[in-house]
Amino acid sequence: MIQQIDAPLREDVRLLGNLLGETLKLHAGQDLFNQIEQIRALSKGARDGQVEAEKQLEQLFLSLEDAEILPLTRAFTHFLNFAVKANSMTRQNPLILWYRYLKNLNSRRFLPTRCTSKSVN
Repeated sequence: MIQQIDAPLREDVRLLGNLLGETLKLHAGQDLFNQIEQIRALSKGARDGQVEAEKQLEQLFLSLEDAEILPLTRAFTHFLNFAVKANSMTRQNPLILWYRYLKNLNSRRFLPTRCTSKSVN
């Protein structure tokens, strides 16, 4: 059974995953990124019980050359390390709080709920 995770943790993991994806594209190339995305999509399908996705994933892994395995393993290892780190970080992490603040600016909900128009100059 898949454990439901809270929204802030999901957001943190997504942020770190997106940063990893951009870094991979920049330093390892679009092909590796596409391969990782394909594996992720097939893995989600297999997890959800899609037999065809599981078969495709198995064939993909069996067809990998030795030289392709290490970069894929490193990428997924980094992602899992980021997910564990996000889970263990306190919610008071300044970088995460800053990210959420900027995100809220975009949705115009940047004032604390205690602030009123009288208290803002």
